[in-house]
Amino acid sequence: MRAAALALLAAALAHAEAGPRPALMAPLAPKSTLLGLAAAGERVVAVGQRGHILVSDDGRDFRQVAVPVNSMLNRVRFRDAKAGWAVGHDATILATTDGGATWTLQHFDPEGRPLYELIFLGGGRIVAVGGYGTWLVSSDDGASWEPRSFPVADLGQHFNAAARLADGSLLVAGERGLLARSPDDGETWQLLDSPYNGSWFGVLPAGERGALVFGLRGHIYLAEDVSACPTLDPLEYDAFTRESVPDDRALAQTRWQPLPRPTGESLFGGARDGDGALLAGVNGVLVRVDPAAATAALLDSPAPETLNDLLRHDERWLGVGRRGIQDLGTLP
Repeated sequence: MRAAALALLAAALAHAEAGPRPALMAPLAPKSTLLGLAAAGERVVAVGQRGHILVSDDGRDFRQVAVPVNSMLNRVRFRDAKAGWAVGHDATILATTDGGATWTLQHFDPEGRPLYELIFLGGGRIVAVGGYGTWLVSSDDGASWEPRSFPVADLGQHFNAAARLADGSLLVAGERGLLARSPDDGETWQLLDSPYNGSWFGVLPAGERGALVFGLRGHIYLAEDVSACPTLDPLEYDAFTRESVPDDRALAQTRWQPLPRPTGESLFGGARDGDGALLAGVNGVLVRVDPAAATAALLDSPAPETLNDLLRHDERWLGVGRRGIQDLGTLP
């Protein structure tokens, strides 16, 4: 037993010392589990398990491209049609300058925590966020990355999603109801009084100052003005004693409004659609949200299994999930 444990430890150390291994080129990569989807101009780029990255110039025919690491990739974001980044497990950060055709490894740590999201701040400044309050900052387009510590991050909760709202502020959402806002590009953060104690998996801007947050068990909440939401002192915050806000009067004080919950399935990804949004999640569920009317409706979904992310491309919706890339059609 002891010998077997030592052998496993030696193998793990050897793998760490060997550094990252390139992703294998796999004919079935477009059908493998994919987690992130983004547009690079007219091109579509998807990322997922085993370091797979796929690109398409028409949103229909996808081809796998070479990637210098085989770690699972969770998210891909593009700042413009050429410059983009992907993040994932092993604290992996990849960069492209040609719309996803080629990728270079900017950060990798087999002992590091997974990264789930990217935020572009301008002037070459980028933030990568992830598990257990991980917050990596670059001021040189990703050439170097440094960890940052601050009271909200020090809570140790996962940062699952982030977005820039229409008023320019940043909103991050995560584990155990975590919500935090920054009015100054991440220099300072305000911990918000969350209406729900379950995990958030997505954030989308809504209106001029608002946000839509969604996540575990189909919960969806809307705030018309996030800057008006009450704040908490992170030094006195205990996520394990927090409870969801059950009654209307207390909810009104948080400034978050629960939307109808047409499904109990968790919602993992979403995209804006005009003034509304389309959300997706477990078992391929699709939910159409109208923030102005404060409604959420379940759509008939052509996807047979879980969807992790969505993108509208040439009037059609694309999704990625357990069965790879899914053409969802025009959708009502």
